[in-house]
Amino acid sequence: MWWAIDWSVRLLNRRQKTPRGAVFVKGTGASLGGQIIVENGENNSVIFDEGARLKGNIKFRGSRNTIRLGRQVNFTGSITIKGNGQTVAVGDHTTSNGTSILCHESSNVSIGRHCMLSRYVEIRTTDAHSVIDRKTGERLNLAGPVTIGDHVWIGMGAIISKGVTIGDDNIVGARSFVTKSFVGSGTIIAGAPAKVIKSGVTWSRLLRKRYSEAEMEAWRQ
Repeated sequence: MWWAIDWSVRLLNRRQKTPRGAVFVKGTGASLGGQIIVENGENNSVIFDEGARLKGNIKFRGSRNTIRLGRQVNFTGSITIKGNGQTVAVGDHTTSNGTSILCHESSNVSIGRHCMLSRYVEIRTTDAHSVIDRKTGERLNLAGPVTIGDHVWIGMGAIISKGVTIGDDNIVGARSFVTKSFVGSGTIIAGAPAKVIKSGVTWSRLLRKRYSEAEMEAWRQ
């Protein structure tokens, strides 16, 4: 694989310099249609593996953070990291049609391989404000990392909240609010708050009346 440090990104057919405080490293065929914005901080990294594409903006407010898109990722949306030493990673062959990711409060975001994220999906490691117990003065809504496994389909308008883990091979229904972890596989998760509404399923990007076992398991290869 050939790598290049690209000190400029293409936006609306103009050439704009990558801002100080970030390095953009891209593999063969990778592209960024948008901006890398560093509001403050330094030593941030944006790494696109072979064929990865992002249409949207990347924003840093902090230092030593990393965003990595795997091979053949096609991501439309925005990624924001606030704080230091955090990572947003998107696995090979994952697609997004309008996802907003907020990575904050020392919590990482990991999205697996062969995932499909629909329009208006939000993934957040924090509520961005505090809910406080009046008796104790303790904060109740602590931040936490978000981990999404391989081959997860997230429907339109779903929100994946702080501290959530979703296991491999699951479906999250449209407009669902996922506030707790679902580590099993082969389920449909839906509702606000989300719960398992069906088990023993998988999904495919193809549209057919019937699928062989090999077709249903092809994403694992």
